[in-house]
Amino acid sequence: MTEQLKIVDALSRGLHHEQIDRLVALHNGYRAMHGIGALAVHQTLMASAQAKVDDVVATGLFAHGHRDGRRSSGYVLDLGYDFTEFAENMSRKAWTIDDAFNGLTKSPGHRVNILRPMEHIGVGMSQLDGEAYVAVHYGRLTARSKDVN
Repeated sequence: MTEQLKIVDALSRGLHHEQIDRLVALHNGYRAMHGIGALAVHQTLMASAQAKVDDVVATGLFAHGHRDGRRSSGYVLDLGYDFTEFAENMSRKAWTIDDAFNGLTKSPGHRVNILRPMEHIGVGMSQLDGEAYVAVHYGRLTARSKDVN
């Protein structure tokens, strides 16, 4: 087995897309083991998750809220993702994507988000001072949104 690339190294080399693909695959494999359907990558959730980690790096606020007091779900709606359900998982201090995912699955609240009946996933990654930050956004569109998209 090849040694896994550290998240911060992947970011500095511009290989973050491979890391994102790996994290999505880990999610879908875990969901399959539990009899739950796969998540599809959604570009709006990709943008919202990236905005989340960018905000964390800019402010140092590692929380589900933003510096302006809003929750991430408000930003997702502003970007046009009209959801019936939304969830967010965040990770930091993980060396590899597998470390980040394993940390999420060991936390009951994060594990619940991974296994919720969602349709879509978006992943954002960033780093600050050698520390990696990962945000994962999950969503399920409203019936009205599905008719439009």
